[in-house]
Amino acid sequence: MSPRPPGGAREARRELAADGGIAASVPGGQHNGWTMLLAIPTTGASAPATGATIDRIRTELPPGSLVGGAAADNHDLESVLSARTPLV
Repeated sequence: MSPRPPGGAREARRELAADGGIAASVPGGQHNGWTMLLAIPTTGASAPATGATIDRIRTELPPGSLVGGAAADNHDLESVLSARTPLV
């Protein structure tokens, strides 16, 4: 079973526009009830501030929203690796 597409693309755009860690957001298309929004962070893809922005917008966006892309993938991988890698 796939996740249901969230409503609230307008609400998501408002949330992204209001977030200080997002420089811009633009529509990226729609398919089967899903809307893709491209969000450009104000900081570099691997900057700690970008990770904080990703964590923050995941809680601020409408329920069912998904946050992905290269910066989010790198942030998630770094979080998992740092949680499981022992200090030497």
